[in-house]
Amino acid sequence: MTDGGTADEGNFADEADGPVSEGDYIEEPSGNRIRGGMAAELLTYMVSAVVADPESVVVDTKETRGGVELRLSVAPMDMGRVIGRRGRVINALRTLSRVAGAREDVEVSVEVLG
Repeated sequence: MTDGGTADEGNFADEADGPVSEGDYIEEPSGNRIRGGMAAELLTYMVSAVVADPESVVVDTKETRGGVELRLSVAPMDMGRVIGRRGRVINALRTLSRVAGAREDVEVSVEVLG
C-alpha cells in the first residue's frame, strides 16, 4: 500500500477522502427504504434455493396495518417443495422471515399464493 500500512492493520486510504478512521461510517438513508425489504430478499433467496424453477419465484410486498405481508408465488410444480411435509418448510420460511422483519422493526407475515 502507498501509505505504509498493511491490510491487516485496517489502515485504508482513499485519495479523495483521506484515511478512514474507526469512527467513520456510512449512514443509510432513512426515508427511502422499503418496509420489510430485508425479509422479502431473504424469502426470495431461501425459496429460490429450494425450488426446481428459481426463475418463477416472485415475492410481492403489501403493507398492512400491522406490518408487511409477503405474498409468495412459485411454479405450480414447486408448491409441494415450498410447503413441505405437514407444512414444515413453509413454517420455517415464515419464522425466518419474521426474524428478518424484527431486525427492521416490522411485523412480517408470509402468504403462499396458489
